[in-house]
Amino acid sequence: ICLPAIYKVFPTSAPLEGGTMLTICGWDFGFKKSNKFDLRKTKVLLGNESCTLTLSESSTNTLKCTVGPAMSEHFNISVIISNSRETTQHSAFSYVNPVITGISPSYGPQAGGTLLTLTGKYLNSGSSRHISIGGKTCTLKSVSNSILECYTPAQSVSAELPVKLKIDLANREASSFTYREDPIVNEIHPTKSF
Repeated sequence: ICLPAIYKVFPTSAPLEGGTMLTICGWDFGFKKSNKFDLRKTKVLLGNESCTLTLSESSTNTLKCTVGPAMSEHFNISVIISNSRETTQHSAFSYVNPVITGISPSYGPQAGGTLLTLTGKYLNSGSSRHISIGGKTCTLKSVSNSILECYTPAQSVSAELPVKLKIDLANREASSFTYREDPIVNEIHPTKSF
């Protein structure tokens, strides 16, 4: 009889608020005594906390579960899988507190398209992230632990609007982004060259 085995867990961290869809890759996650596949007795724990299995998206070598909330940051937590006969664990998961420390630039044109940079830490935690400015989506360009980049959406008015980041169930607010009137070109000199 083979033990269930884990070879990869992603993402490797989740915000304290939880809501992260965790994917666990490995072997023999849900076999019963008769060697028939059944996940009803398979359980996933993050340390002592249960991770709720999504049965419709799980199989013998892939488990998907939703991470619950945590009271404080924890690092190198064991992901424990039990399939009713055997238990295995993999120390590769952390609960973190994503923080935004700044945004740049602080203003741009109403037409949008400004490349906005959010700096901070644990910005790549969790399984999904969404940045909005004044309720409109800022289109993500790149994601790393300390930097998120997105293109600002167009806005119909010149205004100072809140920049909000949602990572799974975690909500964070950065300083405001100011929309200014689009630049207007009145004349061009010279109008031709050699």
